[in-house]
Amino acid sequence: MNPDYPDRPKSDFPLAGTPHTRVGEDQRIEEVNSQRMLTPQLEPLTLAAILDEFGIDPILQGEKESYQILGYISHSPQAAVFYGRGLRSNREVAIKKVSNREQLEQEKYIQGLLKSRGVTLKSKGGNRQILLADEFLDEPAVVVTRYFKFGDLREFIKTSYKAESTPGEEDFPPRVIIPTPYQTRALIHGACTGLQYVHDCNVVLRDVKSRNMVLDANPALKKLALENLHRVTLRFLDFETGYDMISGHGYVPKKMVGTTYYMSPEAIRGKRQTPQSDIYSLGAVIYEVLTGKRPFEEEETVVEAVFQKHLHERVPDMIQSNPAVGKDLQRLVEKAMAKDPRNRHQTAAELWRHYAMLLR
Repeated sequence: MNPDYPDRPKSDFPLAGTPHTRVGEDQRIEEVNSQRMLTPQLEPLTLAAILDEFGIDPILQGEKESYQILGYISHSPQAAVFYGRGLRSNREVAIKKVSNREQLEQEKYIQGLLKSRGVTLKSKGGNRQILLADEFLDEPAVVVTRYFKFGDLREFIKTSYKAESTPGEEDFPPRVIIPTPYQTRALIHGACTGLQYVHDCNVVLRDVKSRNMVLDANPALKKLALENLHRVTLRFLDFETGYDMISGHGYVPKKMVGTTYYMSPEAIRGKRQTPQSDIYSLGAVIYEVLTGKRPFEEEETVVEAVFQKHLHERVPDMIQSNPAVGKDLQRLVEKAMAKDPRNRHQTAAELWRHYAMLLR
């Protein structure tokens, strides 16, 4: 028997007597609660109604700048994100309203670590992959960052990996246009370099996912297409789930933190997460980049069932979705997503070297 896939028990977390919980779109789980839906859906509302829903004014006064909210981008149970501009600078910004002060303070704390500890690192290249806030507004618990017109990696995958019919074969199912491993090298390099920088700062993110990575490219580009992905700098944002490996600040024993489709087995079991837990999640992101879907996404839509897959099932075959992947890249992702953290790549830098070697 392969020790990485032991016989699965009936359950590794409480399920009895609770209804199934559907997986919400990219929503983070702070604690397992099968009684509630992860994604409360917003009814179509005006911008004013959404601002009122989240308790935020359309004009915000910061120390550096005053900001006007002009549009709505997205929401989750933890935060709502708006599009705005600086009233003095006219600079485009993203304005994130977090759900509580504790969340804001943790974001401040982790960003402070990444900034202060990064100064002492011998190699600072990874700081280009980290997006820090322009400023924090204590009231009403807001984080202001630079706005990126091309959005996040998750949105790019959903909108750019398109199904097209081959001329003369309209009667057959359309094929999905997915980038080759070579085309995605800049994305994978950025993700690995940024995560290595975070770990070198002795921080574990605990919520590595495509939704928390934005695409930084020349705004003069009218459209970001698969053929110009090499011109993209991928940058991490949203650090409130991180914890300090030195002091333990932000770590709560047995608390489950993460997003369903990216969570490592140890995260699901409520164990203390390590850099290798982030590498498991990064492996799931690489799977997503190379196939256009997340591991187990098509097989299960129930949270507990997806958890069981993470705990006991092999990584689904990527080659069926993208023949360009090949067996070697399949094995790379399987290694990154090994059930036992000791069997994974031990650093994000090691994972990138492995990926780069396969492109030669």
